Amino acid sequence: MGGLLSARSQGFFEALHRACLCIYRKRDPGFDSFCAQPQVLSSALTKETSMARLGPIPTLFAALSLFLLTAVGSGIVAAASSEEKTQQPVFEVPHKPESTLTASEQRGANLYEYYCVICHGKRGEGDGFNSSQLATPPANHADPSFMSTLSDEDIASVIKGGGPALRRSSLMPPWGRVLNDRDVADLITFIRTLSKK
Repeated sequence: MGGLLSARSQGFFEALHRACLCIYRKRDPGFDSFCAQPQVLSSALTKETSMARLGPIPTLFAALSLFLLTAVGSGIVAAASSEEKTQQPVFEVPHKPESTLTASEQRGANLYEYYCVICHGKRGEGDGFNSSQLATPPANHADPSFMSTLSDEDIASVIKGGGPALRRSSLMPPWGRVLNDRDVADLITFIRTLSKK
């Protein structure tokens, strides 16, 4: 975009330079000797000798031309910058999804994610990463009919003592030496939410 603007601007300035030269040549036949080598009009007009040679009317015309060039150039730059602003994608800050879990349920969810998901799966459906390697499938915590048969004490016994605590698979490890009573209570609270979804 910048290259296109500079090419347009340069072409515009050259055309205006030629037009001014034609006007000045008609008013002052000696003007050609002053501009023996073409140069940008604005640089020529900055010299005191050129201003004195041009006289009052061409000088006024040259000043107005420079004013217009400045206004047009700033308009082109402003248009380019506004076009660039509209082309940039708008960044929106992602909103953190609000949790409907209580503090205890959230702590239980964190523990479940760390200790249980590998076998029981993220949603507690017994489809975790290790589930395909186990001879006995892990319990489906998302099944309301199965979970209604277990009391909180039963779930606590299985978490602390492993599957054999309720005559279930020995592939369910005991976590009683790793998790304290509060951790177990938070896990039970979260596990109960899985069958309600």
